[in-house]
Amino acid sequence: MEISQKKNNFFFIFLLISIQIIYTNFWYNSFHFDDFHTIIDNIYIRSLSNFSDFFTDVKTFSVLPTHASWRPVVTLSLAIDYWFGGGLDLRFFHLSMMIFFLLQLVLMFYVFQSIFENFHTKNKATLLAMLGITWYGFHPVCAETLNYIIARSDLLSTFFLLLSFILYIKFPVVKKYYLYLIPLTIGVMAKPTALMFLPIILLYETIFIERKNIFKPLSYFSLSILKTGLVLIAHFGLMYWLIKYMERGTFEAGGNSLFHYLITQPYIYAHYVEQFFLPLQLSADTDWQTFENIYQPKALFGFVFLAFLLFIIYKTQFNAKTKPIAFGLSFFLVALIPTTFVALAEVNNDHRMFFPFVGLVLAVVSGINYCYELFLKKLNINLILSSLIVFALLGYAYGTHQRNEVWKNEETLWKDVSEKSPQNGRGLMNYGLSLMAKGNYIEAENYFIKALALTPYYASLNANLGIVYQQLNKPDKAKQYFENSIVYGGSNDPNLLYFYARYKNDIGDKELAIKNLYACLGLSAGLLTARELLMTLLYETDNFTDLEKICKETLARFPENIISENYLNKIKLGNTRLAVLEAEIKTEKTPANYINLSLYYYQAKQFQKCIEAAEQAIKIDP
Repeated sequence: MEISQKKNNFFFIFLLISIQIIYTNFWYNSFHFDDFHTIIDNIYIRSLSNFSDFFTDVKTFSVLPTHASWRPVVTLSLAIDYWFGGGLDLRFFHLSMMIFFLLQLVLMFYVFQSIFENFHTKNKATLLAMLGITWYGFHPVCAETLNYIIARSDLLSTFFLLLSFILYIKFPVVKKYYLYLIPLTIGVMAKPTALMFLPIILLYETIFIERKNIFKPLSYFSLSILKTGLVLIAHFGLMYWLIKYMERGTFEAGGNSLFHYLITQPYIYAHYVEQFFLPLQLSADTDWQTFENIYQPKALFGFVFLAFLLFIIYKTQFNAKTKPIAFGLSFFLVALIPTTFVALAEVNNDHRMFFPFVGLVLAVVSGINYCYELFLKKLNINLILSSLIVFALLGYAYGTHQRNEVWKNEETLWKDVSEKSPQNGRGLMNYGLSLMAKGNYIEAENYFIKALALTPYYASLNANLGIVYQQLNKPDKAKQYFENSIVYGGSNDPNLLYFYARYKNDIGDKELAIKNLYACLGLSAGLLTARELLMTLLYETDNFTDLEKICKETLARFPENIISENYLNKIKLGNTRLAVLEAEIKTEKTPANYINLSLYYYQAKQFQKCIEAAEQAIKIDP
């Protein structure tokens, strides 16, 4: 009896309800980590009128120049969420993530079903596809991506790659006219990992269509593969060039030695596979380091593990029933290529598993089915096997729900990181930041000091220590750490220049504060907090010419900025701050305005007027 489309629909409804239950504690989870410089501080996403800039100016992606990546589809999606939510409403950002995730699961179902139908009955193919996407959908690794809003780059690129894939394998007309390149291009503009569509398709064609050995280069030179491959190679080259052209002089990977990074990655593969089966070591920011040489036991184990995976792929590519294993494992390894050959700052990262696990779950489900048919079917243990699968899925679901709790806010997330990755200076610092936000400066200082022992030249950490010591009224230490932050990273981090300018303003050095704010905006013109502080300081120092210039420049970029409009209105009232206050008091006779006017009369040594203004304030509000 065939599984009908109606039963498929019931399954999708079951999956939808199950995932919503698992993610009930996810909708109000806060922004984290890179969300701050790409979403919260990024004023470009606050208006859809910046649409064209998203595609032409990488600086619209992040306020940090070193993180300015060309991912216009991601920035556009954030701007849409901002528009729908009327601001930084977390529910709308999470909603779009959830919608794309559910749609991705539907695409995975049809991809898996299409692959399994080549070797199994439609019923078996459908059941295996159902198991695969349920396993993936319930897996805690997906929570690492869904909770981390800027990680939608992984989600969107994976979704559009799978959309291109299903169009390619199921619709001959789309394949004939290369229309699958349209969603693929959108995916690449979300994250370059979508470029791995090229090797994935070549592997698919070679394993399933040509049925040749994927380890032999000549296998890829058939006419049908060349027709597809040459077009995809041209597309790959064009998109890769475009990304590099758009990101020229901006994006920095952050890693050091490529060799040390490379020899560490095979062990990371083993770690990822371990986390697929037993995801107990998930951490938003690990303290793993690269290996010093290839002879370290873990490095050797990694290469042995990689060789083992390649051996399995080689052996399973020829048997009709095990071909999905070969393809799934190949997909897993290919999906990891972009994070293998670029020395990134983090040697491993949980959200990097999101894309490769699409292939891994295909391989594992196919492997389980093969072992069942080969060894277990005769034992008549269907009930036991089904119970084990249900128990495992419930375990993954529970783990996902728990990871949502970890991602609830900055304090819960970085507490988890500091416990699981105690040698991670950045993790300790971020947990300290969450404590500092609550006013717990002493405890924050303790975590900052622990982090400083691990990363003494971490510029942001030094700036945060400066902020803490300023709050603890330790001016000498505050000065030391603020100056350290500028020495260690002030030349390329606008946030550091902003914090230093704010500190200088607090201690009365407005001239140097203004100088650093201009330097800050030179690195990141879109940092609105810096613009608004600069306006305030220019106003307070009676520098109305420069104030007018910065206000008009700000309004040109951000027409809805009320602070700029207010300062331009003040400029019209006079050419000094005192003149502005005197003009304002004629129309707004409030106690606050009289007190301000009194203060400025005092500073101008006009003491009689100072007293008179103060008396007017008292008359209005004794």
